[in-house]
Amino acid sequence: MPEDVTDRRCCHKCQMTVTGKRKLSKCARCHSITYCGQECQRKDWPRHSQFCIPVMVTEIPGKGRGLVASKDIKKGQTLFEETAAIAVHAPSFMVPLKEMKEQISKMSVEQKSKFYQLKSKGSLNALQFAAALRENCLPELDIFASNCSQTRDKAEDQLELFLSTSLLNHSCAPNVVRDGFTNSALAHEVKVRAIKDISKGEEVTNCYTSGLMTRSQMKTKLKEDFSFDCKCAVCSGSIPHQDILISEISSIIDLLSYYQPLDYLYQKRIKVWMTEASQLERAADLAKQLYIGCGSERLTVFLQFVLISQMARDPIRLQKAMDLFGGTVRAFGLMESHQGKAYQTLKTQVERWSSEFQSKKKPTKEEIDDFYTGYLTLSKC
Repeated sequence: MPEDVTDRRCCHKCQMTVTGKRKLSKCARCHSITYCGQECQRKDWPRHSQFCIPVMVTEIPGKGRGLVASKDIKKGQTLFEETAAIAVHAPSFMVPLKEMKEQISKMSVEQKSKFYQLKSKGSLNALQFAAALRENCLPELDIFASNCSQTRDKAEDQLELFLSTSLLNHSCAPNVVRDGFTNSALAHEVKVRAIKDISKGEEVTNCYTSGLMTRSQMKTKLKEDFSFDCKCAVCSGSIPHQDILISEISSIIDLLSYYQPLDYLYQKRIKVWMTEASQLERAADLAKQLYIGCGSERLTVFLQFVLISQMARDPIRLQKAMDLFGGTVRAFGLMESHQGKAYQTLKTQVERWSSEFQSKKKPTKEEIDDFYTGYLTLSKC
């Protein structure tokens, strides 16, 4: 978890303060906290070691509490990794209250303090509200429900709360991305990675939405799901032409209907694949100009361009599609993330079917299955 913002005039351990131009020493690793000397730093390390990450909690004008960079951060750098403080299976999104309460009770004093400082929306459904009253945990449920995220674990709905990640405010053009994963101990974790260079003091932001949406659709979605009006550069209109791009890309994607049954794909002729590859090239060229999101919107279009070009037996377009996909992953510093793994998977698949590709034969059922059954996994990038 991050430390609160500091002015470098007060030692976090002994509370000694300085005045005038003098400033205390920063932690050399995170730059997020100050001490009067090595003795205080050494004594505080058992506590600070949990929070030694290069971001600080502060009040963001018009947004409330948020995170800012405590030092310059390079694109591709991992800001922090975090294990879910609360993770519960929630069939039909009904939170198991006793399990939630038990996990809260096991938090450290500082974790509980961070938990109770999180915002709550006060928008519980009637059944959960009544159950929380009976269990005497209404404030806790409201905080958890307002800040948790949904995942799928063994085909079951799971709700997770990450204390640090919950402090990331939204931007339609963010500078970090969340990369969720499960470690060997089956603990659910998230890695927050920079997709742009971030300057010291700059707010660290994440995009709360996904998919291609116009400015109006994005603002409506954020208002309905998160109860705030977005005023980022995209939503304010200072980044031009985004709606035009999104509308044209969406019309191409909708026309090609990618969620077609496999049986239909098996029957599709080369000429049809070739026509669709030409249309996807137009969508891909437009997607390069998108400013929104964390790259996933562009990567989804580029992924579809790869698949169609492969099936169309079009070597020039396939190379262009792979270059666009890989170039975007590199540009966002994501080669070590889920998106980077998706790119490596695509390269392996293209190589595996290279002999069939060069033969110019119609794609076989096995080739289509190999690419398209993995499509949903890859399209999560």
